Amino acid sequence: MKYLWVPAFLFLTALVPAALADDKVPGAEAIEQKESPKPKKAKPDERDRAEWRGWDHGWLRVEGTVKAAWKSGHEQRAGDCGLRAVVDYEVPVRKHLTVSPRLIPLMYWDENNAGDNEIFAAGGGISIRGYPRAYEYRGIYGELGAMIIGQTDTFEGSTSYFNFMEEIGVGYVFQSDWNVAFKIGHISNAGLSSENAGVNWASLTLGYSFRRR
Repeated sequence: MKYLWVPAFLFLTALVPAALADDKVPGAEAIEQKESPKPKKAKPDERDRAEWRGWDHGWLRVEGTVKAAWKSGHEQRAGDCGLRAVVDYEVPVRKHLTVSPRLIPLMYWDENNAGDNEIFAAGGGISIRGYPRAYEYRGIYGELGAMIIGQTDTFEGSTSYFNFMEEIGVGYVFQSDWNVAFKIGHISNAGLSSENAGVNWASLTLGYSFRRR
């Protein structure tokens, strides 16, 4: 009998920790899991998808531009200047990026170094703008544009009535939706006619965006 404490001690040392580790009523864990609500998955912000949302999420943008030219190739164009009206439909395509189909209803150019030749033009193209402020499309932005224009007359040193116009610029859109920009650009016929003296120009732009409120 005096050695019965040995198996009794071993039995208790095995039983007590097991009892402490399993002090819950059988099935209580399953009931607890069933009763405790599962954490809801956070719905992803639709803006974070940064996906194309359709043409109806765009806005009309109008701009007026004053241009001044400088020497282009062998043509001295200092003193040449012009005006341009632009109508864009700006559409967000990414959280920092918009694309704008562009209409140029009127462009006027005065060649002071070519016998006061006056040129009227119209055309269209596309503009791409990048904004550091995601989804807001305001503040500072960078812009690239490419257009095709048809003219009433040719530029001095060019024999084409149709030309390509490219531009690059930087601007700022205010909270009031007015915007200002500085751009530089180039006009030429890409060698599609016998003479192709291009036009290099710099411009200041003032515009307004008609956004939905």
